[in-house]
Amino acid sequence: MEKTSQYEECTKEELIQIIVAQDQTIRELSQAIVELKKEMEALKRPVPKDSTNSSIPSSKDMIKRTRSQREKSGKKPGGQPGHVGHHREYHAHPDKIIKVEASHCADCGASLDKIEGTIGLRAQEVDIPPLAPVVTEYQQVIKVCPCGHSNCLPLPLDGGVQIGAQMGALITYLNVEHSLPYGRLTQITDDVLGFAISEGTVENKLKHMLGQAKGILHRIKDHVMAAAWIGSDETGTHVGGKKFWQWVWQSPEASYYAVDRRRGYGAVQEHFTQSYQGVLIHDCWSAQNSTKAGAHQLCHAHLLRNLQYAVDAERSVWAYQVQRLLRKSQRAQQAMWEAGVSAERRKAIIQYYEDALDALLRVSLKHKEECRLQRRLIKHQSWIFTFLSYRDVPPDNNSSERAIKAAKLKDKVSGGFRAELGASRFAQLLSLTQTLRKQQLPILASLTALFNGQDIPLFWHSG
Repeated sequence: MEKTSQYEECTKEELIQIIVAQDQTIRELSQAIVELKKEMEALKRPVPKDSTNSSIPSSKDMIKRTRSQREKSGKKPGGQPGHVGHHREYHAHPDKIIKVEASHCADCGASLDKIEGTIGLRAQEVDIPPLAPVVTEYQQVIKVCPCGHSNCLPLPLDGGVQIGAQMGALITYLNVEHSLPYGRLTQITDDVLGFAISEGTVENKLKHMLGQAKGILHRIKDHVMAAAWIGSDETGTHVGGKKFWQWVWQSPEASYYAVDRRRGYGAVQEHFTQSYQGVLIHDCWSAQNSTKAGAHQLCHAHLLRNLQYAVDAERSVWAYQVQRLLRKSQRAQQAMWEAGVSAERRKAIIQYYEDALDALLRVSLKHKEECRLQRRLIKHQSWIFTFLSYRDVPPDNNSSERAIKAAKLKDKVSGGFRAELGASRFAQLLSLTQTLRKQQLPILASLTALFNGQDIPLFWHSG
């Protein structure tokens, strides 16, 4: 009533001013309500999973990843103080030397032909000669002895025109290491070498290389199985339009690949072993969980990403605390295996982290994602800090993810394989080339030697 009487005493102009002010206030409040509703809807919308907060590979991210997985080091970007720059070293024995010297004096014009100069500046240019195939013809010479017997030696080739060992090695290298399909390989040889080959020739050379490498491949698999620790991973591919799986088991010195239509433990049983004695690092897939091994280590990188989703979606303090504990344990491994640290001290450090994890796993939680992760960690609690008991066992499976990307590239470039036979051959030859790379052996030279039936110095040092 007081407000009504207040308005009754106002003049018409004052009432208009009041109405205009109220209208402006209503507009501002309406806009604020709209914005608040948008914020509420955004909060209701679930946090999407991507490669930064889950095990989803980066290739399946729907948006560009903008959050780095690395912790901040506190250092400025670029070269650090005291960093020594690197450049290409001068070749001690150049193939060709061109002297750049004056023939006449630039001042008086006198001839300098008879004056012996000294070397000033030097510069080297590295290039390749023109690429061209070298054709070698073998001619069988027939000699008839006076006794009447005709003598001739067999040709080293079957006859016709054959592709040599270096060309066969190059075809293998480009097809396997760079995932070039047959059609593009035939185009490259024609464009670069001026020597056209058919897709059938590519197929035959790859078959020949695999046949020559069988013994080496058994050696690679045996070496992986005997390693102190290995990582395992798998990724999808396509064979004849159907979903298959590319597998890898790898150590610091070798990689062994296989292709199978199964993603379960049956693939492990067929292609790997059921009696591995070392530490198996993996991302908690059921097939690897079931693999018999001396010990298991769950990949910290996967755990950290999964925990990050709980932080993003549920603002989980518990997930953040587990992240901090995992990262702290990774730093501890470097320090606890330094010279002077006793076995008793290392044992105490491991016990500290196991107790800290146990305390976190006994915390009562309420959110769905953090509860799910807590159940997983409880189930595999003994696999979280296995790496601390070893000097060289990593806490993550990143090396396996890098290894499987070499296989995944084939699926990205070619869309998969036409037949299971070709997929299996690719996996075996990839085992060869990736192991040669890890052993720092010259890939092309080694493939050329194998193509010719020669052995290569792979694991000779291991007996």
